[in-house]
Amino acid sequence: MTGTITHSDGERVYAFGHPFYNLGPTQFGVLACLAANPHLGQGELARRTLVSPQAIGELMVSLEERGLVERTANPGRGRSRLVRLTDAGRLALRRITPAIHQINAPESLGLSASEAAELNRLLHLVRRSVARD
Repeated sequence: MTGTITHSDGERVYAFGHPFYNLGPTQFGVLACLAANPHLGQGELARRTLVSPQAIGELMVSLEERGLVERTANPGRGRSRLVRLTDAGRLALRRITPAIHQINAPESLGLSASEAAELNRLLHLVRRSVARD
């Protein structure tokens, strides 16, 4: 698998040799969250990935059109929708994950192991703070 990093509007965009696998960081994070938490409600998925409800709705349309996720009505929950990875979504995630880990390795980002550990600690602190609000 070949991986390249390009920049578009300041956001990293990952391309892996086939247009099907062009996933940005938010899309990858949503797929990874669904892999770890099958059948989440769309609202809960938005909360867990720190994406606004409006943005998660637009993202779901895009991922659904690409065949990576499937949304179904949540029985007994009004207009709530459950989201799950499709087989194609699981395959894309399985194929892309090693390259994402390589791209995000501390040395690829110009960080030493201790700097990466400190950054990770600080980001977890920020996330806990945001989650309390």
